[in-house]
Amino acid sequence: MSTVDNPRLSSVRGASPRIPRACERCRSRKVRCDGNIPCATCSPGHHPCIYRTEPRTRKKRKRALDATVGLSQTSSHYPRPRAGPVTPTLHDPVQYKRQRELRAGIGISNVDTGSFQFYGPSSHFCFIERTCQRITRKTNETLLTPRTSAEGGLGKWNLKHFMFSLDVNHPTTCQPDAYIAREKGSTLIDAFFEIIHPQIPVLNYADIVELWEDMGKPPGQQRVRKGKEILFMVLAIGARVSIAQGQQDTSVLKDWADHFTTQANGLHATFEDLSLPSTIFLLLKGMYAIQVMRPNEAYLYLGHAARSVMALGINRQQVVNGANVVVHSLKRTFWAIYSTERMCALYTGRPSAFRDDLNDAPYPEDLPLPAIPDATAENFRDPLRLCGFVRAMAGIGQVADRLFLEIYSPKSISNTSSPAQVGDLAAETEPLLESVTCQLPLYLHFFDITLPPGRGWQEVQRLTLGCHYYFIRMLMHRHALLFAAFFDSREEAQRSAGDRFNIDLSIQETTKAASNIIDLIHDVYFRRYPRARFDGASATILVSACITLLYDVLDPKTNADHAKFVFAAVERGVECLDQIHHVGHTTGKAVSLDVMNIAKDALHSTTVDPELSQNLHLLPYAESVLLDGRAIDSGLPRVQAVVIDGPSLVYHVYRRLLGWMDPSSDVLDYQPTCDEISRGVISFLLQLTRMGVNINKICFDGALPVSKREVRYSRIEKLRHRLELARRNLSLPATPKCRDVIPTKRGQVWCSRGLPQRRKGLPENPFMVSAVFEDLRTRWTKEQIRKEVDDDVSCLVAGTDYPWADITVMVPGEADVECARVAKLTGCAVLTDDSDLLLHDLGENGAVLFLDSVQTSSGVWNPADPDIRGLRICPHSLSGRLGIPSVQWFGYELQKNHHLRFAEITRIAKESSKATELSSEYLEFLQEYQPEGTDNEVIRGAGQSAQPMDPRVSELFWQYELPGIYSSGEQPHVYLGILNEDSSRRCAWEQGRTYRSLGYSFFNISRPAANQFTVVHEFVRRGGRIVAEEITLSGTKTVTSDLDLLRRRLAHAHATFDKGLAPEGFWFLYALSDIYRDGAGTTTVPSAKELESFLTKGYMAQSTKWADIHLLAQMQAALYSLRILKQLFDIAAPDDDLVESSSLLADLPPLHIMMSRQKMIESFANTRLVRHAVRQLIETYG
Repeated sequence: MSTVDNPRLSSVRGASPRIPRACERCRSRKVRCDGNIPCATCSPGHHPCIYRTEPRTRKKRKRALDATVGLSQTSSHYPRPRAGPVTPTLHDPVQYKRQRELRAGIGISNVDTGSFQFYGPSSHFCFIERTCQRITRKTNETLLTPRTSAEGGLGKWNLKHFMFSLDVNHPTTCQPDAYIAREKGSTLIDAFFEIIHPQIPVLNYADIVELWEDMGKPPGQQRVRKGKEILFMVLAIGARVSIAQGQQDTSVLKDWADHFTTQANGLHATFEDLSLPSTIFLLLKGMYAIQVMRPNEAYLYLGHAARSVMALGINRQQVVNGANVVVHSLKRTFWAIYSTERMCALYTGRPSAFRDDLNDAPYPEDLPLPAIPDATAENFRDPLRLCGFVRAMAGIGQVADRLFLEIYSPKSISNTSSPAQVGDLAAETEPLLESVTCQLPLYLHFFDITLPPGRGWQEVQRLTLGCHYYFIRMLMHRHALLFAAFFDSREEAQRSAGDRFNIDLSIQETTKAASNIIDLIHDVYFRRYPRARFDGASATILVSACITLLYDVLDPKTNADHAKFVFAAVERGVECLDQIHHVGHTTGKAVSLDVMNIAKDALHSTTVDPELSQNLHLLPYAESVLLDGRAIDSGLPRVQAVVIDGPSLVYHVYRRLLGWMDPSSDVLDYQPTCDEISRGVISFLLQLTRMGVNINKICFDGALPVSKREVRYSRIEKLRHRLELARRNLSLPATPKCRDVIPTKRGQVWCSRGLPQRRKGLPENPFMVSAVFEDLRTRWTKEQIRKEVDDDVSCLVAGTDYPWADITVMVPGEADVECARVAKLTGCAVLTDDSDLLLHDLGENGAVLFLDSVQTSSGVWNPADPDIRGLRICPHSLSGRLGIPSVQWFGYELQKNHHLRFAEITRIAKESSKATELSSEYLEFLQEYQPEGTDNEVIRGAGQSAQPMDPRVSELFWQYELPGIYSSGEQPHVYLGILNEDSSRRCAWEQGRTYRSLGYSFFNISRPAANQFTVVHEFVRRGGRIVAEEITLSGTKTVTSDLDLLRRRLAHAHATFDKGLAPEGFWFLYALSDIYRDGAGTTTVPSAKELESFLTKGYMAQSTKWADIHLLAQMQAALYSLRILKQLFDIAAPDDDLVESSSLLADLPPLHIMMSRQKMIESFANTRLVRHAVRQLIETYG
């Protein structure tokens, strides 16, 4: 025996050096560890070999032991929680009560039967009850409050039927002697082995088939053998996961499932027969309970199975030590029961029957191909042979138990001196969970969405493993959501928790995990393996993920953007639930309605954008449609023509592209550029045209009425707040990771992807709407599309160089009004994300098609068969279904009472619509959606001259042209967007103010004297607020002087920088020089090396800093101000001696170039020219 194998000999001889660390498994078994990864003890059995993050000294160990004297110990397999210097919770009554509440469970009784069940804090039902309390804002009531029953959300949302066996006294409709056709039974067996067998690979297909064939023989020829109860359970579960062709078929399969379950129960005295078959029978009973969403029954059956395997001793190495097929089967059986029971225990919030310090059975290893010859079907043989899934699920089961004991158990209150300890535990558990993914075979990489779909059993294992992995991650951090709810704000909660527990980060982690669950299941159901949607086990985790997201959105400070993201994720989850055919007492459709009820109640309790409430209220009335103008038989209603809300399309493409960005890239690179958004819009329009969808018009806002000024101000203020939060919380990378331009692919704008939290930090690109409008009008010719977008343009109309220039209009007013007019005239659908369009008069056939819902049916892009669908609502049909004259009545009452339920709002709308005289409030509400016809005609008649303008210039133009509608006698208003800048410094819009002032004054003196103004109010950021800054308009003499100064500056800049530079390079340098010229004496000019680095890389130091971000924003402000000046030159009617002013800025580049840091870097690729230009700049201004 070697000294390594015998720790006693090695200590006597003193021959081997001391190993400073040992893995957790060796620690628990008190054997010597060699310190390797994996160590010699863990390697033969494929056990997870995990080390503590840092070795603990003898002194630290003593302190930890002293701190835990007298407390109940958790499983000795795990390291004890660290003890900190904070005063124990027991001495702080408030904190102690909070800790008790975090670990409180919920008891539910059935008054009809007298039965009672208890679910712990990690359970789904307990969390639903907390969600109900938060929705109803019962701050004085907790789960610790004594009560006679726990109706709450469980009764309100009709969820009790998942707890108690309501049909326990109702016999199956099948006769006791009913028989099923042999072929049908074989189909049910195959269904079991396709869906369930990969999750619990404990049965041999050939054995089950032999049993089934034996039952088909005459009674005298049947062999008397055990195992029929297992066969009946296989048939019962197979009926639950079989493919149903319709509601009637689903009902028949359910009856057969009930019948075979009854038959199995009558055959076996399970608890008295301690054997391997009886243990497998209990496992199958537990799996059946999971399929029908009966967690209580599943916990009981799996708990009995756990005790059976321990009574049989197959949890011990001395019993299952060996490498033959029989021993391999025992290992598989033990670890399958272990992981299934552990996850069920965590889900129900109850203790596991296993103790890890008493289990030393090794993991099953992978077997060579001929090792299992009896299972003839290869698809059913490989799960028995390849055990990567079993090993990974066992590792997750170990983490699940530690999570339950050290976060969710009542004993953890005593050794949790502060919430920070829970954060420490999560940090310690993270490596344990991550280690599960380190040695996975490729087909189990659930985190890799680019992985090609595998075989059926591989996809089932990949889905199951991924769901449980993300479920553990979700519960690992979900306590932060509950803890934050104890306080008025997260800031107050963070102060109470201390620096070691980052509440925002934990909440982000739990919502990210919940979103990942939904995305993973959606991907499998609609693309990778649609057969998996017949597995009802996914429903429980799906519902839990949806409820977790909804609890997060209940935060009073939730903004509209985050709420939209959450409800979009929940909508995908509901879509998945709709696909599940066999769930408990009903179908997934009914479960999804329960979730939608919770979502509606959650939305009513928030104070976010009321438009979201309207969307969610009307979602059940939307119909699924196919975007295709070609003559095809799809079985779905088709959308053949659209009018597009331009700004909505731009923001939609922006969000879709944002999902494809590399989140680890530079902070200024993880947002799509104006150029990339413009290409994405072209790709979107091309695909619509290719599918035969006629695009009638693309409308952009040219001006908003005075009544919308408050809304406009509110939106800018929200963006300013987002910028402030980003400046405070966004961490900049230490090393840059600059990305290339995104290649334009059609699938990117037609497939939805979730957004990491980091990408929601900075405000949206403030120039993208203007850039897309400009490009549609002047950039995108057929040749440019073929060259830059690399797409087929054969679908476009011949003889037109600019395919969309004529139908792209800057509406002299709101785009909504023109979209509604076109929809009413043509009967087409309005493609938008603005639900307010439902309140416009769209005619009998006009409809709203929501952009957020438009995507491929499978969730992935298939060029051969895109199958693009969306959700459409026709207001005329909707009002008929609601029994009201028009949807406007519903919208009016919803605006007043958005906290009420849908049915109540509809009732009030019906009563209000019967009034003989309309109220003044209702008439005022209607004005926004029924503009006066005379003004409309005036606007459309006068609008053509304003078509090429930027939206902000257009709005200024219309305040002069129609002051009664757009200025109401006040001085003109200009709303400048929130730049991505350093909010702690002076607003970057200060740069270029002189150019904007010159433009406003130039345009003002070109108007008739009666129509001139004295000032323009610019709404910009000043410190931590949005203010209206007055710009005094100059007269002709001052304008002439300022124009001369501009000519001299431009002439000097051309003489200084023009040598070998492209026009865009010149203008980038001019904007940069303008910053240091205007700030002469107050702004320090960077060194030559820093400026060279900024122009060629985008940052002055080793990586992007806020100084670089702010400098780029200043350049953008200067260039955009020059663009405003140029357009005001173009539309003004000045005196003859000022006409030549319009040529001063003739070569100013388009927005998609001027507003791009990448374009700036590309224009300074020549190092020699850059050095010369920088030298000239420093000599002039340094």
